[in-house]
Amino acid sequence: MKLIAGLLQGVISNLAVVKIEINDLLASVTGKPVQEIQDMSLVDYTALIVAFFKKPELADFFKSIASLLK
Repeated sequence: MKLIAGLLQGVISNLAVVKIEINDLLASVTGKPVQEIQDMSLVDYTALIVAFFKKPELADFFKSIASLLK
């Protein structure tokens, strides 16, 4: 969870730098048009990012990576 929280914090703090790529990714995984993602309120947008990083598949992926870094 610490790793996921750190990644989430990094994404949010650098959002302006990677926003186009994040919007494309979120549109891809949600099936929504990019424009709809861009038009979301900050609260909804942040909730979508948090939900993405809480996906069990990502948690397993990051646990695997963390175990390799030990």
